[in-house]
Amino acid sequence: MADTAFRQLLADTLRDSFATLKRISAGERLYAFAVFSNGETNYDYLAVTANTEEGLERRVEAALAERPDSDFSTVARELRWSTLDWAYHDFFESMGDLALPTGEGEKRDARIHADILAALKGLDDTGLFGSGPARNRTTLLVVCGDMSPEYFQKGLKKLNPPAVVKAYLAEYSPDRLYARLDQMPSEQRLGAYLGLYAALALHQDNLLTREAKQCGLDSHLALHPVLAKLAPNIVTGLLALIERHVGAKAFNLERSAAWKRDGTFTAEIRLASAAVQLLADCGNLTQAEVGWLQRLLVQRLDFDADTSGPVSTLPEDIANTLHDLYPGRFPAPQKSATTNRLLNAKAIH
Repeated sequence: MADTAFRQLLADTLRDSFATLKRISAGERLYAFAVFSNGETNYDYLAVTANTEEGLERRVEAALAERPDSDFSTVARELRWSTLDWAYHDFFESMGDLALPTGEGEKRDARIHADILAALKGLDDTGLFGSGPARNRTTLLVVCGDMSPEYFQKGLKKLNPPAVVKAYLAEYSPDRLYARLDQMPSEQRLGAYLGLYAALALHQDNLLTREAKQCGLDSHLALHPVLAKLAPNIVTGLLALIERHVGAKAFNLERSAAWKRDGTFTAEIRLASAAVQLLADCGNLTQAEVGWLQRLLVQRLDFDADTSGPVSTLPEDIANTLHDLYPGRFPAPQKSATTNRLLNAKAIH
């Protein structure tokens, strides 16, 4: 099928789906209409997804029944752009029946993405989604289940009037997310920050990670400056997080999906190492906290004792942090260049 033929068929299907949406959501206030795919690349299928203010309210009420400790505004914010939770997700079967252009690789991905943008933009130019101030009430998007902020915002910026883009970026910024978390009671706030930190590192999909990604936070490392400011209260939580993963498998299988995503070291080890490095930014530790970190070093060394070949750099990271914080007490780490093993471990623990 030629590109122009697929683009026209896609536009016709989107027009039909929008007519169906207007019928099944009559009387409701539409705020988002999007093309949904299985991923950012290697497109296997397309779907249409949409939500209304009333549809969002229904989803929030259902969520609150299971989360009575939450409040309406918090859950509404979490669900507003969580497309899998939208009231009208994948509502038009004919979209899923479309035969996508053949081929593979980046060129095919770029062609299909361009066709989606062009089809939506062409329909928008006809006034299908409203005109003038009314147009600003609906956000057009290209989305997928687990997407990067860049992918989401690419469609946002190409398909919508400046006022829509500006309003979204103002509402979903890291500072707004941090301000909301900072309103929580102290213990709950620390738990939320650490939970988000770990979930982003381990690629867990939950409402808070989805919101964080909407705000452009797709890596746990982006939280380091914020978490460091929570010291000393955050230290115990970081140590507990390191302890939880101190015995994790070190390496991903080469060319596995995890290897392609995270590189050589597993997500768990990467998280533990990042948390150790973050401790160095938290300032002085108590004697008990230093002892805890030393015990974690010993645990990892014991874990690696019977391992042949290379080991993780977690012991080196712990040694570095102890040296950075207390250079007069702990020497700089020395390690084997071939195995990563800590050569002066006894001087550190």
